[in-house]
Amino acid sequence: MLNESFFFNTIELAIRRTHILKSKKDIDELFIHKKRIHGQHVSIVYQYVTNRVYSFKVGFSVPKRSIRFAHQRNLLKRRLRESFRPLIPNIEKIAKEKGLSVHLMLVYSGKTVQTSAKIKEDIYNAVMKLVHCNK
Repeated sequence: MLNESFFFNTIELAIRRTHILKSKKDIDELFIHKKRIHGQHVSIVYQYVTNRVYSFKVGFSVPKRSIRFAHQRNLLKRRLRESFRPLIPNIEKIAKEKGLSVHLMLVYSGKTVQTSAKIKEDIYNAVMKLVHCNK
């Protein structure tokens, strides 16, 4: 079950443009040297990068082979972003503790459109695995 105290004041926690993973080189490198944490509907592909300072970059992906219609893929991407946003302080904490930058890609792995609550819980559990496997 979700621990609501884990989610912070969401008004101030925007995903900034500098935190969006856009570079093709970075995305290719992420999937070549990938480490993956699987959830029921969402997988997190992550990599620690040494050439940046204590930050994170995140991308969101909903594969076309899983979800056929564009409007459903867009809905799921919005749900992924909104579910990830309250977890930003924890990702920044991991980066500062490691002294590295973290690149993340949240990949939706379900075959049907899920509710926001299920996606939020799945992302929360995956991030908790990421936090605990790095201690």
